[in-house]
Amino acid sequence: MIDGISVIGASRTNIMQNIMNLYFNINGSYYEKVQDRDFKPYQTAIEATLNNIVTSLVLDTTLENVEKIAKEKNQDKNSSFYQDLYDIMNLINSVRDNHEWEAIMTALGGGYVAPGLSGEPAASDVLPTGRSMYNSDTTAI
Repeated sequence: MIDGISVIGASRTNIMQNIMNLYFNINGSYYEKVQDRDFKPYQTAIEATLNNIVTSLVLDTTLENVEKIAKEKNQDKNSSFYQDLYDIMNLINSVRDNHEWEAIMTALGGGYVAPGLSGEPAASDVLPTGRSMYNSDTTAI
């Protein structure tokens, strides 16, 4: 779960940029710097820091923990870093609240599974929901 949340969180927020700035005091664009081979040790350290943060949030998915992590870097509720932590906390809760197994068992038992949108979690807002999937978003047409 940690790796998946880290990947999805990094793709949906500015957490990598914020970690680079706040934990390693490196300015510039994270995604430009990762193209430089000399940056690899920092990239590895930034990814490890993200995994540690996500692990902390998985173990304690509360606003108090989000505030504690943000305060460790002197960031308040208005900061981009706090917002990233908050978004990752919500992502963790969304993953935990899915109904995949329930829907699988219902379908295997011949029951009805409500339809719902599908997609790649890292590329869209669609997470596992336990629904029968379709690819066209009728609300966007």
